[in-house]
Amino acid sequence: MYREKIINLIEVLQKQDNADQKIAMVYRLLETAGRYVTVVCEHMWKAQMQRWDNSAEYSQEVAEIDQKRTQVHNSLISLIKSVNRLCENNGLPRLYEGADERRQMGDFAFELVEEYFRNRI
Repeated sequence: MYREKIINLIEVLQKQDNADQKIAMVYRLLETAGRYVTVVCEHMWKAQMQRWDNSAEYSQEVAEIDQKRTQVHNSLISLIKSVNRLCENNGLPRLYEGADERRQMGDFAFELVEEYFRNRI
């Protein structure tokens, strides 16, 4: 579903001025979705480790990863909105059709990564 929308968007963008920049934005969305999923897993792992070993080392790591997760999530949200504008400006259905809600947008990142992973060559 997402993959087909992305392919359709790229086909339209290839014919436009600044096509490389616009297509790069779509790629950054995919890349950032993957980074977000990775940092969420890392955060969950370190938080669990902190529960088992309540040392200051784990507390600091969890805090740093949490900050990184927030930064990547903010970037993801910005890219989702930008790519959706590209879709709308070109008469295409939005890539992300959910609510303007952080958690749902994070879930979208996982769904996007999962779809690409399932369809790998």
